[in-house]
Amino acid sequence: MIYEPSPFCYTKKKKRADQMDRAFIIGDIHGNYDELLQLLTHWDPATETLIFLGDYIDRGPDSLQVVRHVMQLVKEGAIALKGNHEE
Repeated sequence: MIYEPSPFCYTKKKKRADQMDRAFIIGDIHGNYDELLQLLTHWDPATETLIFLGDYIDRGPDSLQVVRHVMQLVKEGAIALKGNHEE
């Protein structure tokens, strides 16, 4: 699949999101902040665009922390899509 970034995406990284060769994709976090942090240890921000596929809240104990962290990462260049739990 070819990833076409939204024209509304921005990044402060050395390369724009649409110039990265690789993507690190995370989905269905469901309020599990500790697991999110653990997953992010495998992400290489120098070579990979970070993409979230939604479902940040619901079920897990730390939905607010997850949302705040994802929002900060978006400010730094990550891409976040809405899931069915964010509607």
